[in-house]
Amino acid sequence: MTRGTIATKGAKFYAVVDLGRDANGRRRRKWSRGFDDRKDAVVELTTLLHALDEGETVDTSKMPLRAFLKDRWLPIIDARLSPSTQSTYRHIISGHIGTDQIAFERLDKIDATKLDAFYMRLRTTGGRKGSGLAPKTVQNVHGLISSALSFAVDKGLLSRNPAERAERPQAGDPDTPPPWTAADMRTFLSHVEGDRLEALWWTVATTGMRRSELLGLSWSDVDLDRRSLSITHTVVKGPEGVVRRRDTKTRTSKRHVSLDAATVAQLRDHRRRQLEERIAWGEGYQNSNLVFGREDGTLLRPTWVSRRFDKLVSEAGCPRIRLHDVRHTWATLALVNGVPMKVVSERLGHSSIQITMDRYSHMLEGLDRDAAETVAAAILGG
Repeated sequence: MTRGTIATKGAKFYAVVDLGRDANGRRRRKWSRGFDDRKDAVVELTTLLHALDEGETVDTSKMPLRAFLKDRWLPIIDARLSPSTQSTYRHIISGHIGTDQIAFERLDKIDATKLDAFYMRLRTTGGRKGSGLAPKTVQNVHGLISSALSFAVDKGLLSRNPAERAERPQAGDPDTPPPWTAADMRTFLSHVEGDRLEALWWTVATTGMRRSELLGLSWSDVDLDRRSLSITHTVVKGPEGVVRRRDTKTRTSKRHVSLDAATVAQLRDHRRRQLEERIAWGEGYQNSNLVFGREDGTLLRPTWVSRRFDKLVSEAGCPRIRLHDVRHTWATLALVNGVPMKVVSERLGHSSIQITMDRYSHMLEGLDRDAAETVAAAILGG
């Protein structure tokens, strides 16, 4: 037989590696566990053959953590990830994990204590020049490791996930500024009047859309008469550069969003000015049908949009926040003004209402007090 092959038994697929013959001349073979998907078995076969070439054991559970993440886990889930998430995962594996001693720990030897110590190193000395990483970054590292080890459990490589017993890093960062108030938002929108992207700043303020969703929005997805839009595309920066992709972050990210009358008026004015730009550019204009693009119709670079936002915020004299924090501002203002949590979750495109509740739990206590007073007043009459 060849060095390796894919075998089937019943409905399962197996990676089978030829280990040569023993002292008695009998052929030795290494069989992997059974997989439901042939693609998973192919990836496992590649991993086992690579281990043989490197003189390593063919038992995946004995692979070092970094090798498991890079060669076993990532190739299987890669196709499910957006380009930006792919880039983030590779950075975490090669940077935060790959440069630490835990990268060389055998998969089956990792426990909660080792993970706790690793997270502590990240918090204290894991950043550039020996500084600590931000709590949110450490939590992202934990999330990746936990997902990968859950994968190992599902594939029968581990009996349980040690990350579930580790101390989960807290994402709360005291240096993160609070979201804007309604007055801050009004100040900003007043300042950007006349800016070429005024309608973009207005739309993110009144919908809470993600930057990638705004830049991927097409006029064919906007119905100004019915005052609504559909989110079906995103613009992200991947290995091949800035691209517009049809798939969005999650299944619930593909959604319909209602628009208020003022935002509709902004978009109508924006479309009129965009048509004037198209006439001015003539044959040089690239008609991509984007709602928010460059003067020649091509894609806006996400990083440029964020830098432009930062500049306008500074000019307006508003508290400094990121463009993504405008999304948090919208959610906070919506909850404060009585919009139901489920509606907020659906408009933001969260995959579950629990994510919304976890992210904005700081708002719930105040809303609970308001509800107590409101209902009591209704019952008692005053």
